[in-house]
Amino acid sequence: MAWEKDELKPLPMPYQSMISDPVMAAAVKGQRADIYPGIAGQGIGMIKAVRPAADILADYVRGARTALASRGTD
Repeated sequence: MAWEKDELKPLPMPYQSMISDPVMAAAVKGQRADIYPGIAGQGIGMIKAVRPAADILADYVRGARTALASRGTD
């Protein structure tokens, strides 16, 4: 709430990593899971569904087959 109240904007990449990487490395080295947040990334908001890995892989295979088939044979 304080963040929103002050209307602060998050740092753009790569500045977030420049600041957080040393902190994360120290947390891992010190086995401090309590301060290691496990960064989810800016793409977290793009997740629309949680699906089994087999379904995702099948989608990749279908897409690859479609792409390869559209190339035809040269």
